[in-house]
Amino acid sequence: MPQYFIDRSLSVGDMFSLAKEDFHHLLKVRRVRTGDDIDVRDTAGYLHRAEIVEIKKDEMTALCLSSSPPKNEIELHLYVSLIKTNAFEESLQHAVEAGATRIIPVNSERSIVDVSSKKDSKLERWRKIALESAKQSYAPRIPLVDEISSFVASLKTAQGLILIAHPFSERKVSDIDFSNAECLSLFIGPEGGFSASEIALAESSGAISFSCGSRVFRAETAAAVIPSVVLSYN
Repeated sequence: MPQYFIDRSLSVGDMFSLAKEDFHHLLKVRRVRTGDDIDVRDTAGYLHRAEIVEIKKDEMTALCLSSSPPKNEIELHLYVSLIKTNAFEESLQHAVEAGATRIIPVNSERSIVDVSSKKDSKLERWRKIALESAKQSYAPRIPLVDEISSFVASLKTAQGLILIAHPFSERKVSDIDFSNAECLSLFIGPEGGFSASEIALAESSGAISFSCGSRVFRAETAAAVIPSVVLSYN
């Protein structure tokens, strides 16, 4: 069973109600009953085990039984290039599972899709995907999903240690010094990767290009594998 997020802080002994969408999922899909346990995550990132104590027609109340603090995770801002719709949504899901805490969709030079006419509905759907993935993967917080940004603008907003995945770089991830990094900004390219001019611009802006070995990943695979590899060094 996934965890559920609540919009408040909790302590052992507190009573609380589930959000409407979670109430319906627990009741209709998970078919929980009074006395069943569920896991909930509060606004401070604490994970709580709670017991369902009352189920009404349109409300479910639970009692907080135990609490544990969130694990100390580094901030990972993933700048992921736009690709075909289904593959991009798969990228978002896997990126959250891998540990991304913030996702910025990037319109890079080789992005072949144009979602400008549907960006509001797309953004709403992407945020829902991030939420569901955070529930399933027991992420300590719901990752932010920003509005679409250009590659140039993304470089200007990147924070901390800035990395750009480039399969033909001679630098390996093991060559990078992560010792003082409190935040990582990781750029993942589209089909065909970043262009030579984008790599050059990124490096001139302070980004470090690197590869994860001799294999070249599909764009949607890279969004899962590369963050996992990078985070393994922190």
